Amino acid sequence: MLQPKKPKFRKQFKGRMHGSSKGGNNLNFGSFGLKALTPARITSRQIESARRCISRHLKRSGKVWIRIFPDVPVTKKPAEVRQGKGKGAVEFWAARVKPGKILFEIDGVPKIGIPDNPKAVATQPRPNLKLNIKYAAFAEHYAFIAMPARPGEPRDKGIVEGGVKFLTERVLVNMQSMEFRTIDEINRYLKKECDKLNALQFQKRSVSRLELFESSDKPALMALPEKPFKPIERAFGCTIPSNYRIMFEEHLYSVPWRWANKKAEVIVTQDEVTITHANKSPVVHQRSFDKGKESVVKSHLHPKHQGMVLLPLSEFINWAEEIGEQTALFVQQLFAGKPDGDIVANKACKSVQSLARKYTAKEMEGAARFCIAYDKCSPTSLRHALASRLYEDDEPDMPLVGIHKNLHDPQHFQRMGR
Repeated sequence: MLQPKKPKFRKQFKGRMHGSSKGGNNLNFGSFGLKALTPARITSRQIESARRCISRHLKRSGKVWIRIFPDVPVTKKPAEVRQGKGKGAVEFWAARVKPGKILFEIDGVPKIGIPDNPKAVATQPRPNLKLNIKYAAFAEHYAFIAMPARPGEPRDKGIVEGGVKFLTERVLVNMQSMEFRTIDEINRYLKKECDKLNALQFQKRSVSRLELFESSDKPALMALPEKPFKPIERAFGCTIPSNYRIMFEEHLYSVPWRWANKKAEVIVTQDEVTITHANKSPVVHQRSFDKGKESVVKSHLHPKHQGMVLLPLSEFINWAEEIGEQTALFVQQLFAGKPDGDIVANKACKSVQSLARKYTAKEMEGAARFCIAYDKCSPTSLRHALASRLYEDDEPDMPLVGIHKNLHDPQHFQRMGR
């Protein structure tokens, strides 16, 4: 934060602010400025907060000049301290600002576009402006700041409203009595009439609209970007699953493994899928229409998963059928609802393979039958069934529990007459 390096006097009188600013009222560095309308003391914290807000809004594309400096020390005594015994310690530094003073100047920023205020442009009007995500992407691509007009304020775009009125009175009114068979006929007629109007001279000026455009507006036009704008087809928010993959149109797209279980925004264009989280660099995938498959970047994988070779379901089924039918059904349940080659399902099947190396085929079949019967198809349940030998009772009537004095079977309650 800003403060004097070596002030001559550490403490000063409060002073007074009267009248308007005597200097610093004009733009000297940038093309745009922020001017004070009322007198105030602006603290160094407020100046730094405003600077950060401007820099983040401009996305570091422009240059910012701070035209004020906090050179006034403001003292304050601690709480519950009586008056007297001298002036308090310096609490913060502030700048005296009078009406008309330029606070900040910026330059090198995009031009401002003032469209109308439909819902396709802004979901929330000014002053709490919130742009539609599709229109915000359009403005960012063509490097301009979108500032929609306020509802019920035609003066925000008065020049445009005047042009629409002029064109309506001169061209559109005459078209009401005319007949057109195709849209091309309408476009040809409008182009001819607009060319005539642009060639006419102004009443109080010796130039036409076309000449004025060629001399002043055309040189100020910026060149279009090299790449054309890709319209956003869909945008939505979601929570990233634990396998750090987001599904869109039955296709999985990977994100960095540290983003698991966090919020993300997904933007889909004609040929790209962009995933963003907080202020991190976005992840861009080529859009794929292959259902049941996934697009994975190796750097997104967890270090323990990068060396893992992902196998399809068919290879695990072929291995499980060598042990028995129940084991094959158990492996199918592990892949239920997951795409072919899923990391979570691969890890679960490899855990089953490690158990098969410790137990016999008969024990694996019994444990798999037990887990399927009670809908507990997971490597942990299979390991518990094998270790506790719960599969020895092939067709239990109810879940098996240990013997305890507080646990009774249904016959006990029948004997008690309940």
